[in-house]
Amino acid sequence: MTQRTWNRHVGLAVGAGLITIVLIGTSAGPAIAQGVRPWMTLITNDADNPVPVRAVASSLTHVGRPVSDLVQLQWARPKGCFVETAPAFDNFETCYVPDSGRALVITDVHWNGVSFDHPAGLSVQLILHAPSGPARFTALAVVGIDHWFGGNNHLQTGFVFPPNLIVNGNLNHFVLLSGYLVPIE
Repeated sequence: MTQRTWNRHVGLAVGAGLITIVLIGTSAGPAIAQGVRPWMTLITNDADNPVPVRAVASSLTHVGRPVSDLVQLQWARPKGCFVETAPAFDNFETCYVPDSGRALVITDVHWNGVSFDHPAGLSVQLILHAPSGPARFTALAVVGIDHWFGGNNHLQTGFVFPPNLIVNGNLNHFVLLSGYLVPIE
C-alpha cells in the first residue's frame, strides 16, 4: 500500500469516527421530535410533543370528488354486464346500475385480451354503450404477434351513464372501468 492510499484510509477512518461521536453525543431535545433523531432516542408523545396528525376526512381525490363517489367496474362476461370491484370486491353477483339521482362518469378504460381468430396486425374494437342507446366509447387496438391486444385510455371529459341503466357492452375482453358518481340536477 502506498503512502497516499494509507493517508486516504486514515483520513476516512478519522472522519467517520468524528461523525459517529457527534451523532451519539447530540441531544437536540424536543425541537426535532418529528424529525431525525439520534439512534436509541425514546420519543414520548404528550401535550408538549404531540403525534403529527393530518385531517383527511373532507379531502377530495385527484378527480375532485370524495372517495365515496369513486367507482371501479369490471366486465363480468358470464353475466353480460359490469360489476363493482371496488370498494366492494365481493359484489360479483350484481350488475352495476348507477344510483337513482346520480350518473356515472367514466374517466378511465383499461382493456386487453387474446385473439387467436385475428392474425397479428388486425385491429380489435371495444364498444361500450347503455342498453338500447348510442355508443358511449369506442376504441381500437392492434393484435400483436403474440395474439395479445389492449389499451389504456384516460378520457379528458369522460362519458356518462345515466342513473338506473345497467352498464354493459358486447365484450369478449377483460375490461376495467374507473370513474365517479355525480348528482343529477
